[in-house]
Amino acid sequence: MVNSLLKRYGCLDKATERWKKDNQEVDRWAKVPWAILMKYEDLVQETSNTIKHVLSFLQEPYDAKCLHPEMGKSGDTPRQSFAGVYTPENHKEFRNWQISQPVLDTREQWRSELSLEQIRVVNERLMPMLLEYGYRDVGNDESSFP
Repeated sequence: MVNSLLKRYGCLDKATERWKKDNQEVDRWAKVPWAILMKYEDLVQETSNTIKHVLSFLQEPYDAKCLHPEMGKSGDTPRQSFAGVYTPENHKEFRNWQISQPVLDTREQWRSELSLEQIRVVNERLMPMLLEYGYRDVGNDESSFP
């Protein structure tokens, strides 16, 4: 996620600070009984079960069509693709398109997009929280990098 924020802000300081604040807020809200925590890793690895769990929590019925948001309301017509290049000015249009796409597994994308120095900085700033959330410390094991 820091990788995505880095793309958006162009600044590692801003990206790590945003990630930290966002996750502190998640921690706060995860303690209330009317909220549910859904991890991206669960959504990617167990999409159907995760969606079923969330819909059950919301007391909403499950329909397998919800696993294909890229299809139109009729379920047989693909939605239009995003026609353009992402810019801060078209952020809302891009996000509206993006949320109607299938879930993509981008969990390992950071390995090829962040430098070892950027990974070191992320680990230095966020490792206590990363470990608390169940992520392992890969930044100190260069053999785990591509």
